[in-house]
Amino acid sequence: MKRRNAPAVKPAPVRRPRPALVCRPGLWQPPGLVGPLRAWCVYLGLVLATGALTAPWVYAGAQAIAVHWPAAAWLAAHPFRRYVSRCLLIAGLAGLPLLGRRLRLGRTAGLGWSHPATGRAHGLAGLGLGAAGMLALVALSLAMGWRRLEPAGFGRVVTAVLAAMASGAAVAALEETLFRGVLYGSLRQERGPWLSGTFTTVLYVTSHYFARTPQAGEVGWTSGFEVLGRSVAGMLSTAALPEAVLLAAVGAVLVWARERSGGLWWPAGLHAGWVLGRKLADGLTELNGRAGWLAEWRWSLPMLALTAAALVWLIPRQQREQIDADASAGVG
Repeated sequence: MKRRNAPAVKPAPVRRPRPALVCRPGLWQPPGLVGPLRAWCVYLGLVLATGALTAPWVYAGAQAIAVHWPAAAWLAAHPFRRYVSRCLLIAGLAGLPLLGRRLRLGRTAGLGWSHPATGRAHGLAGLGLGAAGMLALVALSLAMGWRRLEPAGFGRVVTAVLAAMASGAAVAALEETLFRGVLYGSLRQERGPWLSGTFTTVLYVTSHYFARTPQAGEVGWTSGFEVLGRSVAGMLSTAALPEAVLLAAVGAVLVWARERSGGLWWPAGLHAGWVLGRKLADGLTELNGRAGWLAEWRWSLPMLALTAAALVWLIPRQQREQIDADASAGVG
């Protein structure tokens, strides 16, 4: 008998791995640096458009209220540019939670407000350093005759101190969360501190020139855009260069404090101290014209340089390393 051959065993088919599905990036979150930048461009465009469009309506409403309610006349007396500025601020605050979620910075620790127990002590240290530097500059201005004291009673002094404290706390919390928290934090994840710090500082300087130019003529629905356009034109003039340099130096020191400490407590304290000292000086003294301002401006830059150098000594490297380690572990 012939032996039957066993049927040949077919080899199992080799499955080739399927190529990964590449999705096209959406509007808010493309890969790399383009994602945060595009998100910020969309956010800023919406804020500017919303603020410019709503300001004329708010201004007209304030005028109508003042006609029927004379007690609100002080509200209607504000210039239109102030309404543009406040509408931009409200629009920016309203869109900030959405921007934070799109950039995955929803938690306060992700923004830089980590370690509140030790952070408050760092914030107070920054407040003391910033206020000391600013008040020393004001004292130098008074001694050199660039400023002069105005007569003030006890009530005016108390009002000036309370207003300076409130303004310092509000401005520091808002601007540090927005610029050194959301903006710098989102960009630094992709491109490191240098490019992120430069972009943050440029946007920080630019934001201080919005809605500074008064409105010419009657207020219409396009008046908000006209104020913004004239503000940008004023920012590009040579007369604005000294202030732009000073704002850039302030922004650079705040970014350095953010990078050195790994959080927002130190830069927020510094910022609050500077605003507090400046508001006290503006409320109780008066600059002697443009010449006094320029003289004080020249000494502001060395004060900022000394502040940046002091941060190297006051903030140890171990503090930044510990904060980075906690952030990687999700602590805070």
